[in-house]
Amino acid sequence: MPNRKVVPIDISYDKNTITINSPEDNVNTTIAYYDNFTSDKPINATNNLLVVNKGITVVHIKYPSLLIGTIVSGLGILLEV
Repeated sequence: MPNRKVVPIDISYDKNTITINSPEDNVNTTIAYYDNFTSDKPINATNNLLVVNKGITVVHIKYPSLLIGTIVSGLGILLEV
């Protein structure tokens, strides 16, 4: 079995961002990893969970198809009515 230990981290959530403060490298945050996560620092996914390194990591959540999806949904609702 791998040697594992619990590491306390600070996580704060804002609009479309997640800020993680980690005291050590290679920390599994138990936050589900999505392909629309971007960050200036390197982030990884292990078993579909977000892994960060030491320091403050700001993860931005991007929605590349938000405008098109909103338009298509709006048109679908209008056509249904």
